[in-house]
Amino acid sequence: MALSKTNTDTLCLDQNAKGGYIRKAVYRYNLWTGMYMLEPHERWALNVLFTILAGMCCLYTLAFWKGLVEGWQDATEGIKTL
Repeated sequence: MALSKTNTDTLCLDQNAKGGYIRKAVYRYNLWTGMYMLEPHERWALNVLFTILAGMCCLYTLAFWKGLVEGWQDATEGIKTL
């Protein structure tokens, strides 16, 4: 196969390996984030850190929206009683 600048998936990723879509997604994640340059233990630590941060962001967003909806409901109940 001829080398090209846009053909990295077919050159670097084993297309015949099991786990097709998931393996390709992990490969692209490592490529796009630069994780492929790190040692396995560094990759693991950063992935744990990013997972915790993403979870905290989701919980914060959930709490924010819950408070927003409750405040909106309280405000509309106050308008109805006038």
